[in-house]
Amino acid sequence: CTLQFGTMMLRVIFLMSLAPLASGFAPSQVPHGSNPGVKMVVTTCPNWISEKSGSDSSISVSVDGGSSWDKLMSSKGNPRQTGMTETYTVTAATGSRVKLRNNGGDGWCIASLKYNGVVIDLARPEPFARPGVWLENPCTSPFYTGSGLPCFPQIDFDPQTGASTLSEQEMPAELKVTTCSSRLSPASGTDMTISFQPDFNTSWFKLSNPGDDRVPGEKDEYLVPAAVWAGTLRAEGTDGWCISELEYNGVKMDLSCTQYPCAPPHCFTGVWLDNPCTSSTYGTSGKDCFTEITFDARTPRNSVCPR
Repeated sequence: CTLQFGTMMLRVIFLMSLAPLASGFAPSQVPHGSNPGVKMVVTTCPNWISEKSGSDSSISVSVDGGSSWDKLMSSKGNPRQTGMTETYTVTAATGSRVKLRNNGGDGWCIASLKYNGVVIDLARPEPFARPGVWLENPCTSPFYTGSGLPCFPQIDFDPQTGASTLSEQEMPAELKVTTCSSRLSPASGTDMTISFQPDFNTSWFKLSNPGDDRVPGEKDEYLVPAAVWAGTLRAEGTDGWCISELEYNGVKMDLSCTQYPCAPPHCFTGVWLDNPCTSSTYGTSGKDCFTEITFDARTPRNSVCPR
């Protein structure tokens, strides 16, 4: 009897070791420790949004603000392809945040996301905003153009309410721009259209205030869509605009690298926006010219002075 009982117990232990495989995921997908795990259902954007919406990059998930990241493992041989819906077993969150990150440069377009049965809101707080998001690290691909969707290296969401990085964005943000004084150039002001783009979205927002804005020596304040990562200013015409100060939500951008050798108080900091940069005015004012300026939404770094 003792021998039979021992044999029976060995069989039970062996069968229990097969449980993860029988439940449909490989041992590497089993959640950490005693956490039972939950299902996360992700749909890759369809072909009509972008033919390049699929990704071969490594994607990781982290829960509860921890420093540990688990790779999303799929039982399918070629996961995250255009239009594909996949179910992953991931660690269950006990807190209020779950993070999803792209570890490489092959962008992934996510059309919809569901965590433990909760639909995650992937729509920005804008009129007629289309749900969905690109994950890429860094966000440099040209495939976002035309998709109407923003890009982030990482998004996070509340597993209880479904609110996400996109839906929680505050709108609007405050953009303050000072036009160079007429002492620097009588032509520093502009009547051309200036546009603002948050987070490399494909939507551009025109900067416009009542009355005559962007005149020499004056500071203009604009309410614009909030950016999580970056904002971009773009010139839409040939009437150049000289900017001496740029501030976004209280963060003043560093434009000091545009200074030429000078002696205070005759030092002027600033940059021209024009499209194209062909005016002779820049030379006389000693400033650089760009068709676009991109800046970090949280630090003074920008494309003019990237250091």
